[in-house]
Amino acid sequence: MPETKRVWRSGVRFDCPECGKLLKDDADHAESIECGCPKCGGDLRLVGQGERMVEHAQWFRCLDCERLYMKRRREIVETKPRNGFDEFTTF
Repeated sequence: MPETKRVWRSGVRFDCPECGKLLKDDADHAESIECGCPKCGGDLRLVGQGERMVEHAQWFRCLDCERLYMKRRREIVETKPRNGFDEFTTF
């Protein structure tokens, strides 16, 4: 079995540990929040999974308006991209 290259930057993983696809492209394994976008009501797709360094925060991007949100401590807030987000999370 070939070794999969992991995609992560600054404590955030952008790929699925199961299949190796970028989370933004992985409809089978990436978490989604239906009608979760506070701005337009669109669906949110998980695009980045934080590790302990960033307190296991999750980043979601709206499939409609493409705004980026961070979910941490059960709260979803709009956020600016960090290192790697433009490269690995834009649809």
